[in-house]
Amino acid sequence: MTIDCERQIFTELAATEALALTARGSLLEQSLLYAQTTAPLATTAQFPVPITGLAFALPAHTAAYGSAIVTLSLPDLYLTGPGLRGRSLGGVVYVKVDGVVAAERRISAKALSGGAGNCRKPMTIVVKIELDSTAQRVEAAWQGIRNSTITMDDFGCISAMLLKTE
Repeated sequence: MTIDCERQIFTELAATEALALTARGSLLEQSLLYAQTTAPLATTAQFPVPITGLAFALPAHTAAYGSAIVTLSLPDLYLTGPGLRGRSLGGVVYVKVDGVVAAERRISAKALSGGAGNCRKPMTIVVKIELDSTAQRVEAAWQGIRNSTITMDDFGCISAMLLKTE
């Protein structure tokens, strides 16, 4: 039997996050928002561009809900780029709220022959967002750095759990 360590770590992080959130009340009492894509996607942009399909609107602040925990999960990311073996590849993934970066995470890899990155770079970003008086657009974005291409083979999702106002 083989164990996929990256998916195991992701599963453990997701379980830890769910347990931490349920400490504030029943998970079933929360409202959830979710968007996903299963299409292969890639970008060579050297500036932030939206990841197709990974966006939704958070509702305005109400007496019931005051904040949200937003989770972006991209388990199949990898980097490629022109150049020789050993070249440094890189990229940045963002969670944006109304166009403003709420969280970001950088990724890097050394190129193997043909410019491919040395491994998959699964990524999860979790950020707490305070709800505003109007609806807010939440979206995932990404960019390559050092002329790198970021590719996602088949799945990515973004979700939000609305938290009750205390």
